[in-house]
This record gives sequence, structure tokens and C-alpha cells, in this order.
Amino acid sequence: MQVPEKKAYQFGPYAIDTQERRLKRGGVDVPLAPKAVDTLLVLLARPGRILQREEMIEVIWPDTKVEGGGLDQNIAHLRRALGDEAKDGQYIETIYRLGYRFVAPVLESKVENYAQRTGLAILPLKMLSNDPAQEPFCEGMNEALITSLAEIRALRVYQAADDGVGTLTHLGMVDLALKGACLLIGSAVRITIRVVRTGNGEHVWAKVYEEEIRDIVELQGRVARDVATQIQVQVTPEESQRLARTQVVNPEAYQAYLEGRFWWNRRTVAGLTRSIDHFNLAITKDPKDGRGYAGLADTYIVLASTPYNAQPPKDLFPKAAKFAERALEIDGGLAEARVSRAFIKLQFEWDAPGAEREFRQAIELNPGYATARHWHAHALIALGRLDEALDWLEKAREERSDYMMYLKIDPAFAELHADARFGTLMAGTGE
Repeated sequence: MQVPEKKAYQFGPYAIDTQERRLKRGGVDVPLAPKAVDTLLVLLARPGRILQREEMIEVIWPDTKVEGGGLDQNIAHLRRALGDEAKDGQYIETIYRLGYRFVAPVLESKVENYAQRTGLAILPLKMLSNDPAQEPFCEGMNEALITSLAEIRALRVYQAADDGVGTLTHLGMVDLALKGACLLIGSAVRITIRVVRTGNGEHVWAKVYEEEIRDIVELQGRVARDVATQIQVQVTPEESQRLARTQVVNPEAYQAYLEGRFWWNRRTVAGLTRSIDHFNLAITKDPKDGRGYAGLADTYIVLASTPYNAQPPKDLFPKAAKFAERALEIDGGLAEARVSRAFIKLQFEWDAPGAEREFRQAIELNPGYATARHWHAHALIALGRLDEALDWLEKAREERSDYMMYLKIDPAFAELHADARFGTLMAGTGE
């Protein structure tokens, strides 16, 4: 479908524009198949007006003869995505024997131009200490910076090793690289951030931050905001508010939590076993911080999954559920715990619709949390909504560049690559 004007529409908590064609709720992508996007844009262009079925089909499929069932499927797809599945719902109304009408108030505005988003490669923070005990903290800080910067829509963020930046630059995917260093000094942390142009190595900006570990959450958001300001990318008020969140942490508990995630990310039985010890230590140091409980939930989830199968899933998933619930009792806004609970609903309770709702809430809470996006695709596949799952994974692929090239830059992306292949085969495309 050709849309001549570039417009943006807002209705309820949702927004979409004719340039990017991505439906968002609270700044977070809501997966839609391409023809469902076409259908939504047709409705939004004429809010309050009854659109006859034949009229809509002609606009959505201008050069193809399509029966009315295709339109009905698109409407059903939209209603599921909007949580509006009743025929006389709050967004789309069915007009018997005539067609459909978009009934919610719609705010129309000009499109903000994100077509040329700034590509930023983020390299691992280097340790300035020879103490191997500092490695988990520095790796955790690196992940936190990636997550924070990924929340900014005007940025395309790529995690890359030193030898991967040249490839990303050659493909025209990044113009800038963020390099840095990390050093623990007693109860404080010193972070050095430097931004350079990838083409010629030209220095763009640098700054040294030193903060008490207890204020690390505020520091992570501040660094992301500073980077965005210095490279002149737009940060929306909503993004700025999320990045300005503050939380005082117990330094010993936070370091134990990061060490737990360090071993959890190694994805070996030995590493996962070590992560349990560190998450338990984090809980001992600060029982009122939900992160340690969320870490335990994720560890038991992975141990119960193929290829680990450390113990029968019927023994491990209840443990994971207990820790996820405890984390949410402490902090209902903890995205990591909500993702844990969503995965338990999906794989153990066989409640795919409930899992998808939890995943969406988690992504709204933390749009940059990669595990939420990855595991959410599992839920969409389980629901049989392969077009949406593939669309979701395709957007992840766009953010992470070409599959095979990125596998060389970040082997952890292999799992997402495998899921995309599985979804494609299930959809029958064979690509």
C-alpha cells in the first residue's frame, strides 16, 4: 500500500507513523504483520468514518484480487495486538454487513524523522585493574550501558568487539563507536567514556565519571543521556524520564548480583551453578533488592531447559516461579522478574496468552532489555502468530545487522538466529 503523506498517529497508549510503520506502545514495538499495518493506517486515516469492506480491500490490496476473509484476518490480528478483541471494542468497531470503523480519538501530527538513526557501536569496557574479580562488574556495567542506550529510539546500538567495528562501518551501519574503561576503587567506580568516529578515528567527546556504587543506577542513565546529547541525537521526554530513574543500591549486593549475571551469561552448567551462589549472596547482603531473586529465577529456568536439563523441569520451574514472585513482591516494576514469570507461564504453565501480556509489560518497563525481546518471540511462536514473531525477530535483526556477519561479532546472537530460522521454517517459507 502506498501512503503519500508522512504522518504520525496517536490513540490511547499507542503510536504509529507512515514512515517507520511500527506500532508502539509506550515507545515499545508491538509486532504486526505488514498487511495488518496497512489495515491500521487505512482506519487511522479516517477515524470515526465507516469504511466499507470493498473500499478497504481496494486500498490495502490495490493490484490483487482478495476475498473478504483476508481483511477479517487483519482486523482480528489488530484486535489481538491492541487487546481489543470484542466486535464493538474501544478501537475498532464492526459495522454489520458494511465494514469497520475506528472509534477511538486519534491525534494526527507530522512525522519525527528517525529514518537516518545514528549507528553507535559499543565496545566492551576495558578493565584498568589486573584484579580478575573486577571483570564481572565491568562486564555488567557494559551491559547496563547497552541497555540504557538501546532505550533511545534515535539510536541504533550495536554491541561489537574491536574487530567487528570495521565491518559495521564498511556496511554503513555505524558512524560512531563508544569505547571506555572501568575501575573499582573501594566503594566507588570510575568510568571513562570516549566516543570516536569509526571512519577516521576522530575524537568526538570524552568524559570521566566517578561515583559511589550505591548510586550506580543513576550513573548508568546519566551516561546514556550525556552520550545522546554529545552526539546530537534526540531523546524523547518519555525516554529521558526512564533514563533519569534513580535507586540506591547496596554495593556488596549489587556486585554479587553482577557476578551472578556474569556466570549466568556463560551458559554452562558449572557457570549457572556458580551464579546461584552469587545471587544468594546478593540476597543475603540486601534481602529487599529483587534483582537477586530474579537472577535465581532465570538460573533455574535455564537449568530446566534444553540442552542443560540439569534436573527435571517439574522440580526446577516451581523454584523459579517462587523466586520470580518474591522479586515482584519486592519491586513490581522489575522487568527482569516479569520476564522470568512470563517465561514460566509460557514453558511450564502452558499459558502463552498470559506470557505474552507479561512480556509486553516487561518491555514497556525496560525497552532495552534484550532477553525480554528474545523470549517474547518464543511466546508469539507458541501462540501460532508466526507473522508477528518473524516481524519481531526481523526488527531485532535490523538492529543487529546481517545475521552471519553479526554471528562473528557476537556469538551470543546465535540463539536468536536459530529462533528466526525455526520460525521461518514453521511459517513455510523455507528461507
